[in-house]
Amino acid sequence: MNSKKQTQTNKPVVLKTHDEVIEWIHNALPLDLKAKYEDGIKVGVGFLNTADIDLSPREYQREKVADYCWKVDLVKTLLVNKHFKIPSIHMRIFRVKSGEVVSFEIPDGQQRLSAILDFINNDFSLTDDFPKVDGKYDVAGLTFREIVQKYPVLRNEILNYGVSVTFYDYYDDEMTSDLFVNILNNTNNLNPQEVRNAIRSALSSFVRNKSRLPETVHELFSRYVVNPNTIDERTYWKYFSKKFSLGRMEGDEWLAELIYLYMKGMSSGVTQKTLTSFYRQTAVSVGHKWNFKEKLSSTDFPKLERDIVKLLDIGVKIMKAGEHNKEKFNRVFSLFAILFANEMMVKYNSTTIDAKKYVKQLFKVLNTCLWLMLNCFLKGREHR
Repeated sequence: MNSKKQTQTNKPVVLKTHDEVIEWIHNALPLDLKAKYEDGIKVGVGFLNTADIDLSPREYQREKVADYCWKVDLVKTLLVNKHFKIPSIHMRIFRVKSGEVVSFEIPDGQQRLSAILDFINNDFSLTDDFPKVDGKYDVAGLTFREIVQKYPVLRNEILNYGVSVTFYDYYDDEMTSDLFVNILNNTNNLNPQEVRNAIRSALSSFVRNKSRLPETVHELFSRYVVNPNTIDERTYWKYFSKKFSLGRMEGDEWLAELIYLYMKGMSSGVTQKTLTSFYRQTAVSVGHKWNFKEKLSSTDFPKLERDIVKLLDIGVKIMKAGEHNKEKFNRVFSLFAILFANEMMVKYNSTTIDAKKYVKQLFKVLNTCLWLMLNCFLKGREHR
């Protein structure tokens, strides 16, 4: 790379190789141990596909919700609508003590970058009505591999496409969390749980690990996909009602509520404000009896992690027993069903639950309550 040209402009056209990226970092972000950033740099898709990059640092990311059509539209911007600009990717640099750059992570832009790399790695094909590239290359219905086999000239065009990147150097975890929540997403309508997810603690780690990360997810949060990689693609919970939405950390929030209500008691109730306060107050190293900074345990609940997993196991048994009434297991009723079952087990000193018997009685009581509520409503209308 022409170092003189780089020094003069500080913004080369596209950094295509690992060596070019590292040289640029050393020149633009010299070693001085101070937090700094540089934006507007174009980095090639080929480098992003091979570099040591954590595409989804879990503390800073929304749950991956990009559907097939959204991903295809992004590829369309890359190949066809070149007059449009893909929003910048924000990349954090990791160095060792010697100052050597060893890896990167993406505090913001995970969905955009993942969509591009999913396409490069042949995870989906383009739609059958995808427009011709440059008005002459018919790529409709093809994967990346099929495109470059049919039109080799498009390989470099795609891999050398410059994605705009903002690099952050010497940002610690807290600074990056603040960057994600208060700067990058202050106008992007982060929901409360997405903000909580950026608070680093054993609580936030446990919640996302059990509710959605494939390698550690609990069975209760199992999902299934219908019509994958089509315009009709939909994802649903295996056990919860379809009325209980998912996609923007709804599962995380439900689990966080379960933990809060288990510790505080169902009668305490839970709101968005109290749940956020709970996350912040417990994400400390000292000074609080619920110190979840490093470990999910407390003075009153020394084996809290084990207790919550047990509750989730109970949930699976209950929902399996009530699978013919799956639509009733919305987010609120599911919390009640699990926590009430646990209270009964504690009250009667039982280590097991007859899930079928419990669910039968639970629905019986529920139906009776609904009938009484409806009857009172109808009588009220008669007296108007």
